[in-house]
Amino acid sequence: MNNSKKSYAREFAYRIKQLRIQKFGDQRGAQSAAALALSISPAEWRGYEMGVLPGADRLAHICRTFECDANWLLGVSSSTDTLSSSQEEFVKLLATTQELIHGIDEIHTSYLSVMLDALKDPAIAQQQCYKLYKIARGLKDLHKQVNDDKATPSGG
Repeated sequence: MNNSKKSYAREFAYRIKQLRIQKFGDQRGAQSAAALALSISPAEWRGYEMGVLPGADRLAHICRTFECDANWLLGVSSSTDTLSSSQEEFVKLLATTQELIHGIDEIHTSYLSVMLDALKDPAIAQQQCYKLYKIARGLKDLHKQVNDDKATPSGG
């Protein structure tokens, strides 16, 4: 078996198993359920999970059944794997949003501790509630900005 075929077989084995886990789980009987969905024997399914490559007709049937792309299933990259500039921009926005959410989570955890102490003193509790209100207002403004950005067509 040449190296590229080995690579496809390895990738196929990994991805077919992921499809099975996603659709049927990883418990006992999941391989049999996946085989049944394809109308094949459990032994044939196990072969796929060990890297036996199916023929073209069977590959097409697997892709239809599991609603996946054959190139993806074999680990073949295509020209559509690259992101457009607008997609790259969106991914960057998601990364920034994730960082903000992580920061907010840290702040939230810190404020929970402070709030427990603040419950003992109404003046402190009121001050902390105002700070949380400002954070919530900032999140609302961020949400509006993201929605406005989505509504504005980009040049990418």
